[in-house]
Amino acid sequence: MSIFSIPSVIFKPHKGLSLGSTDVDKFLLEKVQHKLNYWASRKLFLSRRKMIVNNIILSTLWYFVNVWGGTKKGILIINRLLKNYLWAWSNHNCRCWIAWDQCCGKKKDGGLSLVNPIQSTEAFLPKWVVHALKPISFNL
Repeated sequence: MSIFSIPSVIFKPHKGLSLGSTDVDKFLLEKVQHKLNYWASRKLFLSRRKMIVNNIILSTLWYFVNVWGGTKKGILIINRLLKNYLWAWSNHNCRCWIAWDQCCGKKKDGGLSLVNPIQSTEAFLPKWVVHALKPISFNL
């Protein structure tokens, strides 16, 4: 079972945000693209771009995925945007010179120690299951 198959209606929705999967994906993409566009204007070295991806962009993504979920297709698109930013400072397609799995590897193994968005979103599955199994209490 994947996190992408758990319904997102078990969490309180953000005002004005429908919980349809396309709306959530669109919202996540807008958030990530806004941050990428801001940081792309600063011509940073690879080490700083890696730090931006891990500490700023992915933390925003984890927060919203944890609250509303998202589809696998949306996370794959965000993954592609992060690769493009890392290697080309932009959202345009570019050639990645190192395999993404190696980039997500540990530094001592020759990687950049990036967090893999796909594996991390699937790690949220136990939290979704716990929330789904909790009895609902209504305080009226």
